[in-house]
This record gives sequence, C-alpha cells and structure tokens, in this order.
Amino acid sequence: MAIQPVHLESGSVALPLTARVPQLEQHERFLQQAQVTDVQIETLRGRFEKFCMFAEGGYAAKPYLTAKGFAKLNRHYKICKNEDEVHFFRAIAKGTERIEFDDFLLGSAAASPLTDHVLNSYTGQTRARYIFDFYERGGTGFMDFEDLALLVADAQKLSSKEDMQGVQELAITAARDMGEVSIVTLHVRCSDWPLCELRASRHWSAQRVIKKIAHQLDVQPESLTIQDSLEKFVPVDMGIARVSAFISCGRSSCPQAPSVSDGIPGIEKFVHVSFDRFYQVFAAQKLRGTSRLFRFARSVLHTRTGLASSASSSATTTPRGISASLPSLPKDEKKAAPAPGLSLRAAMGGA
Repeated sequence: MAIQPVHLESGSVALPLTARVPQLEQHERFLQQAQVTDVQIETLRGRFEKFCMFAEGGYAAKPYLTAKGFAKLNRHYKICKNEDEVHFFRAIAKGTERIEFDDFLLGSAAASPLTDHVLNSYTGQTRARYIFDFYERGGTGFMDFEDLALLVADAQKLSSKEDMQGVQELAITAARDMGEVSIVTLHVRCSDWPLCELRASRHWSAQRVIKKIAHQLDVQPESLTIQDSLEKFVPVDMGIARVSAFISCGRSSCPQAPSVSDGIPGIEKFVHVSFDRFYQVFAAQKLRGTSRLFRFARSVLHTRTGLASSASSSATTTPRGISASLPSLPKDEKKAAPAPGLSLRAAMGGA
C-alpha cells in the first residue's frame, strides 16, 4: 500500500465511535467494559493519595500526581520499567505536567493486564489512544518513523539491537500502510559557512531535527544549538529552508548510536502518522501484537485478594499474550469501605 500524500482531506477519516459520544459517557462505558468496580476505584484512590500532592486550597483542591510522585508510586508498586515511567506519565497526563485522579483511573484501567483488548469496542478505542500517545515521543501530535519502529518492535517482541533488519522491515511496512509524507530540504550553516544539507520531515520535533543534524555532522546533539525556530526553517514554498547552527568547541567527533532509520533509501523514513490514520489501521487489525502494548507489569487496581479473584474470573477474556497469573502487589493499609451507592459517574466527577 502506497504512502499517503501530504495530508488527508478534512472529513476523509472515519472517526472512532468514541468521537461521537460525550466524553463522560465514553469514560463510563470504557470503565464498565473494563469491568472496573467501585471497590477497585477506592483501592486505586487510596494508592494514588499515598503519593499525590494538593494544589493551592489544601485538601479542598483536587489532588494530583507529579512526574516525581508517579516515579515514587512505581518504585513502590513496580508497575513498569523505570525507563518507561516518563512515557506512561506523559500518556496518562495527556500533555500536562500532572495527573489528577480521574485521568489516573482511566490510564490505570487501560494499562491493566486484566483489561480486554477488543479492537472495535470502548476498551480497544481507549487503549488505541493511549498506545499512540505512549509511542509519540516528540510532542508534535504525530508519530515519526523512529516512534513507529519502536511500536512495531514492541508489538512483535523484537529489539533493534538484536534484529535491526527485522525491525526496519516491519517499520517500513507499517509506514507504507499509515504514513504520510511532507519533506523539506535543510541547508545548515554556521555564520556564512555551510555545514551540511539534509532532508527532513516537516513534522519532526526540534529534538529529532537536532539529532539528525548532529548525526550528519558527527557531533553530540548536546553540542549543537539551532539558532532558528522550527517555524522559521519550515518553508511554505520550494521545499527548501536555511538553518543557522552553532557547534560548541571541543564537543565534536563523537559518533552516535545507530538509528533504525539509518540505511533506509526510501521516503518511508520521513513519514509522519496521525492518530486517525493509526486508528484506521489498528481497528482493521493490520497491526499484530497491539494487545501487549501500553501495559503495566501488574494491575494497580486490585488488592492481593482481589487480584487473584479477578485473574480467575477473567481467565477466558484476558488478552492473548498477557498472563492472568500476575505477581501480587505489596500489601496496602486497610482501606475504608466505599461510600454506599458509589457509581462510576461519581468516581469520574459526575453528578
């Protein structure tokens, strides 16, 4: 399947069902399909409040987790690898610097190993959004080729360090299925001296552009300063931009680690992937192994006893590749019983 032209026309992408349902109702339906109970919500709230902070206004204000608080929570419950903390936090915080309880509830339910992964359901649609945000590392709203390669490698349990060619082949196939291309040629100079020329995607993050220029010049990215903003060197015509750069003295001649896009001659390495295109391919089941993506190592919604009973009762619906026999969590302090009549709507801040 050929790479898509620069942009899809407005309205040409079929929106997920969740886009046509009010947000609060989406959340309720997702939590119901994920079989999240009132007891589990209160269990999670108690764990959240161990590591949360309060905004001005004291306990009357909504508590929230910072990145540091999320890291402490992970050290205690061991829900993910340390190197993945920042990515789980970013996906659950939805681009902000804090996670309030409502968002923590949704993210924890989506990442739970016990939550079903039915593609054309509220659980599948919600998890698709979290998966996309987890792997979109540049903050541009689009996955680039490097992001896409990491996603397909994790889905197939591959490592670029051990099988670079296999990861590249999978990423190229995925890029052709869902990628769009918008390329600019960068003329990089320092003062009046030309440094290099390279092609880049208009949707690359500033960090990605700096990394590519540094790779071309064989210097450390930290030694390179771009003097122009991204907006200035992404042109509106002719596809050419001039970029001013400065290299710190004494920081050159430092080869970088190989990149998964190295050695790929085609334009696939310049693709950008929107969520709508990702979701179309995701829902059409063209991506294999997505049930294992964006998963905590263990459920933080369950107590030691509750985890065992949930694992037993959901043994037939647990996503393929996810074991229902999970390690038990550290024993929590005794929690107060949930308020009578507590509903999912109330837990999500509804009336």
